[in-house]
Amino acid sequence: MSAQPALSGAAAPAPPEVGHRTHAPSPPAGEARPGWLPWLLLAGAVGLLAALFAQRFHELYRTWLEDDNYSHGFLVPLVSGFLAWRVLKRYPPGPGNVPAGLVWLAGGGLLHLLAVLVWLPPVDFLALVALLHGLAVAVGGREWAARFRFPILFLFFLFPLPVALTDQAAVWLQGVVTTLSAAVLQVFLPVYRQGYILYLPGEQLEVGEACSGLRQVVAFAALALLVAHLSKRSGGLKALLLAASPGVAILANLLRVLLMAFILRHFGAEWVGGAYHTAWGLVTMTVGLALLLGASRLLGRLLPAPKITAKEEGGPAADEAKGNPPARPLIIAPKGLGAAVACLGVAVVGQWALQAHLAAAPLPEPPELQKPLTGFPVSLGAWSGQDVPPAALPSFDYLRSADDGLNRVYVLKDNPAAGPQCNLWMIHFRDGRDRQHHPLICCKASGWAEDPAGHDRLLVAEGRPAVERFCFTRNGQRSFVYYWHYTLEPPTADGLSPLQRVYQRRTRALPSVTLSVFTTAKTPEDLNRAAEFVRQVDEQLHAPDRDGRSVLPPGARMGSDTLPIRYVGPAAGNPAR
Repeated sequence: MSAQPALSGAAAPAPPEVGHRTHAPSPPAGEARPGWLPWLLLAGAVGLLAALFAQRFHELYRTWLEDDNYSHGFLVPLVSGFLAWRVLKRYPPGPGNVPAGLVWLAGGGLLHLLAVLVWLPPVDFLALVALLHGLAVAVGGREWAARFRFPILFLFFLFPLPVALTDQAAVWLQGVVTTLSAAVLQVFLPVYRQGYILYLPGEQLEVGEACSGLRQVVAFAALALLVAHLSKRSGGLKALLLAASPGVAILANLLRVLLMAFILRHFGAEWVGGAYHTAWGLVTMTVGLALLLGASRLLGRLLPAPKITAKEEGGPAADEAKGNPPARPLIIAPKGLGAAVACLGVAVVGQWALQAHLAAAPLPEPPELQKPLTGFPVSLGAWSGQDVPPAALPSFDYLRSADDGLNRVYVLKDNPAAGPQCNLWMIHFRDGRDRQHHPLICCKASGWAEDPAGHDRLLVAEGRPAVERFCFTRNGQRSFVYYWHYTLEPPTADGLSPLQRVYQRRTRALPSVTLSVFTTAKTPEDLNRAAEFVRQVDEQLHAPDRDGRSVLPPGARMGSDTLPIRYVGPAAGNPAR
């Protein structure tokens, strides 16, 4: 019979009675229970973060309302908040690391001030990540803050992607979806594809930007990351699921185009526009979500979840796997939280000071064209022009909505039939929207393929950048396009600080004029004549009249860069109009 060890000065604890629930253990000795001060400081931190990002969140809210590609932004804060609450329930904070947290907070504050200056959403996303991570480090230490990494980084889907990236991606996806749709439809009926337009027997269907799949790619990527994070699967499965999301988005939009083609053929055009168009999009979006969840289930069977090791059996991983919350109550030490609030307060004061400094600078009015584009000479050297009526351009709504515009065909006076034809486009928007029209996009949208061998640069005047010349081919035809633009920059105000100069240059949408010359020139001689026509057009823009006024105001900056660009409408027909 073994002897029982004696406990001096204390009675042995009695085992819990059967059928009675055990209570959570009390906090360790010396650890204070949560009081009103930590919650007051936490409310102050939330309020200061809201003050820092109020203007950015207002801009994001408008983006979610107006841009269907980011309508999922309303759900992202709810998802991130839910994920953060799961962490708070299961993992109490440890001892805060105030010095490391203040370093993150200071870096995030500086990034946010930079975002205010240049107004770039990606910079503000990095600032938000640094501030939230620094707050968690200061309150609960690095290990505890690391558990919030995914909920914080998931806020990436709040912010719009750079326009240069999304426009290029949308145009590429439009081409992929249109090509696949034409290939599938040709199995059942004759289909002719021209750019992003599918010509069915007696009908035509445009694969617009909404059908490109960009919206679904972003939404499905967010969903794939969420499913992968919540699943207890291997890293390989998570990577495969994320890689499958673009393919699922393309497949969903392929189904959308096929469904709309079927409805168009059997029920008429009135069933594919307006609210019906949105409804069919929601139907195929649901199908896409089902496909993504099905892919997750299939991959889960192929790659089973890793087993919890004996070492992890009693740790947080086991608790999380079993769905058991931690027994300890949430206790937040006010020291780290108070330091974080002080740092956020300094950032708010710095933002107010910076905004006051930037607002104190005089904002000069952007210049206007000195003469209307419609007054451009009809007779230009050896060339004679004739206006193309707007009714002949039903697909180019943006031209009719421009602040000023010109579409005119020029031919040689002495030999109009044999010489090359030059179609001159001049488009002016006070907010620079004309820069979104570019032949590399719009000509490809109408089914023309670029021929890099025909690309060249034309110097029109000494001291000014060259004009870009592009070459496109389709069905044995060949067409050349000259492209350049002018940005109307306001005169620089005197007495501006470097910060004020950067802010005005980065945040103002300046007016501009975009010029394109489409020519039917085929021989080297005709190309030389077309090049001379381009030089005369550019020269005429700067030529003063009797009153000393030219079309362009002084200081107009010439360029031919290709960004930002986007597909602004169907460009059916020959680019050399």
